[in-house]
Amino acid sequence: MYRNKIQLNFLTVIFLLITGIGCQTPRYMYSPSAQNVPLLTQKGDSKLSLTYATNFANKIEVWKGENSRANGFDIQSAIAISNHWAMQANYYYRSEQNGRKNINEEAVLIRYNRKMLEIAGGYFSPFNNNKATLFQVFAGIGKGNFSFNDIKNDSGSIQLINSHRTDVVKYWVQPAFIQQSSPQFSFSVTSRFSFINYTNIKSNYTNEQLRTYKLDKLHKGIFVFWEPAMSINFAVKKMPHVKAELQAGISQLIDNYFIDSRFFNLSIGLQADLVNILKAKSRKKE
Repeated sequence: MYRNKIQLNFLTVIFLLITGIGCQTPRYMYSPSAQNVPLLTQKGDSKLSLTYATNFANKIEVWKGENSRANGFDIQSAIAISNHWAMQANYYYRSEQNGRKNINEEAVLIRYNRKMLEIAGGYFSPFNNNKATLFQVFAGIGKGNFSFNDIKNDSGSIQLINSHRTDVVKYWVQPAFIQQSSPQFSFSVTSRFSFINYTNIKSNYTNEQLRTYKLDKLHKGIFVFWEPAMSINFAVKKMPHVKAELQAGISQLIDNYFIDSRFFNLSIGLQADLVNILKAKSRKKE
């Protein structure tokens, strides 16, 4: 029995080594942005925020001083143009790295650069007179570009091996429920659907490499992601129009064609209702 257990453990180790060796370093074609969920109750309410974003990518060292990472920031704004209608404008930026060193692949680092500008319109409405529970839905369009480079460390000499760049058009719909327990605290749940279209693709990968890294189907059409998220906003009584914002969300591809994509996004930052801040200052002067 003891001998059988040793053999089983040995076979398990061999299997893990084989599967580990066979794995290719992914080329991530999508990384989710933070979701703009403004607390709007009436005409003139607004939001301007800056958040730091990360997805806690594993800190795997590819070579000395170079680890995997996935960080960036989101700038978001919104304003209620009536008691039920609002507009948004957002900017998204990510700087990422990943890589792997195994028997089949040399030590290669993939460096990403992502940026996108979005505009959106939406509807919001409270469920009750005290406006403690609200519903909103926004629909928007974004345009930007994603690019990445394969970089090799050859005995201390950094060399560019391959590059891939594509323009990106993003359409999205984002319903949300917001619960405001006090002027200082609110909690929201969102369920965004993002539709990603890759255009003007430029790459010096071979056709075989495109197939290996699941990049050969990018031109086939629109890729759909379901992105649920939860957000918490809180402030102090003396500054009710300035709030800290914490959000966590996931991104799940729901499409016939598969591409590698980032699964998680965590963002933390500050937001301010500038319109109401200015109104409060005007009242004090009067």
